This record gives sequence, structure tokens and C-alpha cells, in this order.
Amino acid sequence: MDTNEPTKFYPDFKSLKKANEIMGEFQVLRNILRHDYIALLKIAEQYKDKQIEFNAMYRACLVQLFTMIEADIYGLSTLDPYPSDNTKKNFYSIFTNTFKQIGITWSKEQIAEKYFNTHFDELMLIKNERNNLIHPKRIEDLLVPTSKDLEKLKNAFNNYSAFIGEITNGFYIGCQNATYEQLLELKTQSEKRGLILKKLTIKHIHSSANVQG
Repeated sequence: MDTNEPTKFYPDFKSLKKANEIMGEFQVLRNILRHDYIALLKIAEQYKDKQIEFNAMYRACLVQLFTMIEADIYGLSTLDPYPSDNTKKNFYSIFTNTFKQIGITWSKEQIAEKYFNTHFDELMLIKNERNNLIHPKRIEDLLVPTSKDLEKLKNAFNNYSAFIGEITNGFYIGCQNATYEQLLELKTQSEKRGLILKKLTIKHIHSSANVQG
């Protein structure tokens, strides 16, 4: 291996190609949802002085934040599955297990731990609001937001966005049993999708996904 960058190696070219496709899909989907969410926040900001419209826009922002996060979790756990057990799965366990696994594979444990210790509780509080909203049982479950609530939502999004941008920067995947021609073909296909392939050698390929485009 001719790099010090942490790399996940796959046993054959077919597995590498599949992982590269997952990474590319994740990158594109992530950027679409992220830009949509930024636009949604801007629209909500415009209605802060019109309570009925602001209620609707804030609630849309609240739901969409976790649509984006759950898409991220699905993509990353498909790329690098964490060891499964028979315990009941919920958002907390799936989120933490996914990012702990990513941290182990690509030596980014400190990045994951920092987010868990500083911003994850904030995200979980907002997640509870979202759960009440999509499964309302009382009038109080339909939160009547204020501008402070929107700021909290924006902060949660910004903190999460910074976290996932940092933890997925420099994702390297490799295969030691592929031919140069196979890797060159993969490089060409990936660049057409906008995925950056940073290294190309006879033995392996290193792919880096930048999700903050």
C-alpha cells in the first residue's frame, strides 16, 4: 500500500465497483437533499411574521431535516455495514452505530465522538419534536414555533452538516486484485458522475467522497 490514508479494501473488483456506485449515489443524493433543505430554511425565514404560514414552513423543515439524515444513514450503512444484533432498532442506535462503524473503518473515531458529546443531544431533542409532529396525539404535539425554534433548527442542521462533511472527507476504498484496465474504467465512469478518484495504481484505487458540494 503506497498511502497512509485509511482505506477499506474489498476482496474483488466487483465488490469495489459496487462500493464505488454506492458512494457516488450517496454523494449525489446527499447534495440534492442538502441544497433543498437550505432553500427550505430560507423560505421559512421569510414567513416569520406570518404565523400560519410560518407554522407550516417550520414543520416542513422539521420533517425534512430527518429525511435528509436518514438518507445519509442508509447510504453510509450500506457502504460500510455495522455488526448487527437482535436488539430493537431505533434512530438513536442506528445513528450511533452507523457513525461509530464509519469512524472505526476510516480512523475517524474522534470526529464521531466529538459530535456525540457536543451536538447529538441537541439533535435528539429536535427528533422528539419531529416524532410528535408526524404522530400527533394531542394539540400540543403540533408545535407553534417561534423564531427561536427556527434558529435552533438551523443550528442543529449546521452542526450536523459540518459533522458529516468532516467525517466523510477522504473516504478511500481499494481492491488489490483488480487490473489497471478495470480501475481505469472505474475511474472514467466515476468522474462522469462527479466522484473524485484520487489515486490510481495497479493494486488499488482510492475514492474520496466530498458531500459538501
